[in-house]
Amino acid sequence: MHRLHRDPKSYSGALEDPKRDLYQKPQEVIMALGLKPGEVIADIGAGSGYFTFRLAHHVGDTGKVYAVDVSSDMIRHINRRIRELKVTNVV
Repeated sequence: MHRLHRDPKSYSGALEDPKRDLYQKPQEVIMALGLKPGEVIADIGAGSGYFTFRLAHHVGDTGKVYAVDVSSDMIRHINRRIRELKVTNVV
């Protein structure tokens, strides 16, 4: 997957592949965190936002998720999704 870093569109696609849910089990991970509405959390290494937007849903409108990534391409991708989804609690 690391070779995909050179192609942000392909890399985002790989990160958002629905098959990823089978081994990442995002719902189980998020439930194990025991998130509560209003919490402020950081998604370090946010990539395409695979966990970011799920986390944002769980902390609700009064919470906040900081999506952090070293790739400016991934941050641009997340910012596009924020606008498309009209999410107000992701920075």
